[in-house]
Amino acid sequence: MNLLLIFNFSYSQSGWIIQNGGINSDLYSVSILDTNYYITAGDGDTLLITSNGGNSWNKIKFFYGGVFKMDFITEEVGFMMLQNDLLKTTNKGINWTILNRHPFTSSYRDVDFINEDTGFVCGVDDSPVAYVMKTTNRGINWNLYWLNSLGSASQVKFLNAENGFSVVCNKLFSTVNGGVNWSYVNAPFDCLNTMFVQNENIIYASSYSRIYKTTNAGINWFQQNSGTTKFISDLYFIDAQYGFAAGDSGLILKTTNGGINWGIQNSNTIKNLRDINFYDKDIGLIVGEDGIILKTITGGLTFINLISNIIPNNFSLSQNYPNPFNPVTKMKYDVPATVGVEHVRPLRIIVYDAIGKEIITLVNQKQSAGSYEAEFNGEDLPSGVYFYKLEAGNFVETKRMILLK
Repeated sequence: MNLLLIFNFSYSQSGWIIQNGGINSDLYSVSILDTNYYITAGDGDTLLITSNGGNSWNKIKFFYGGVFKMDFITEEVGFMMLQNDLLKTTNKGINWTILNRHPFTSSYRDVDFINEDTGFVCGVDDSPVAYVMKTTNRGINWNLYWLNSLGSASQVKFLNAENGFSVVCNKLFSTVNGGVNWSYVNAPFDCLNTMFVQNENIIYASSYSRIYKTTNAGINWFQQNSGTTKFISDLYFIDAQYGFAAGDSGLILKTTNGGINWGIQNSNTIKNLRDINFYDKDIGLIVGEDGIILKTITGGLTFINLISNIIPNNFSLSQNYPNPFNPVTKMKYDVPATVGVEHVRPLRIIVYDAIGKEIITLVNQKQSAGSYEAEFNGEDLPSGVYFYKLEAGNFVETKRMILLK
């Protein structure tokens, strides 16, 4: 016998959900320390910290000024770049101490620590000439290296103590000796907004609305199809395949094939977005203009709807429809109430390719009893056979579907 439960809400899950941080100043940096603990900061004198996944944000008064960038190397230890100060925390951002004052009247711009001892900062001196500074003793002492280029060094990224990259006045430079010497990296773009260094050979870069990729440390570059005309301000890759881009007017792009294809996601905002950070393929944050904080627990995809309040007797997974499909399909699944009508269960729906490689997790959360519909978009995938699996406690069911383009 089926039970009928009347909900006073309609359940749906949006890929990117706006968080209420309670401030309206611009945010430039966000860090995810674990699945529930996040820190974000930017203009003004306030840090925002949540320990419950963004359900509530604590405002910490911050008397040092605006924040350009944060870089956490463990859940406890992190570094923060201000205009004239480099700070360090050892307790998840609750307290900060000054490591270093800027040696010039102009500003720091970026920070990158590869471990607790060795780190790099970049900026511009009074000339103005770009520089990178390096420490190997936790910020007690610093070596100053010049990049012999006018303008500000706006980004620095090191793969290890010797190999690194820096963006200087829209140009890309590299070093193989810890910053002592720098070489210009040939590139086809005249404006470099931001870079993401995946390894010593693979680099992504954005120029206005365009995205470029090199697989041989800049010897050759290939322009990718971003599908947008909006300015791109940040790039972030989770692994060799999964990456995101964010920019003006709420722009969010995602790739699942190393940038061969980029798809536009619904951000639910028109604010300019500035910084991306992901914990894994599903959990991510993007921050930006006027205190906007966006969170996803689904890799930015929107695909879950409650379609019936009738309480099922058992878990079940239905065949997707349409099938074959191109590129969007839906699959219905049932969640029973085994301990009262308010019982919730952890549940996952995962899509695999024909050889068993995980493509995406569509659902990964606790859900109340009812019948749901999940949506899968295969626009970035080749034609072929795929499988989707429902896991809930001891219940497991798998079905086959065909993407036909």
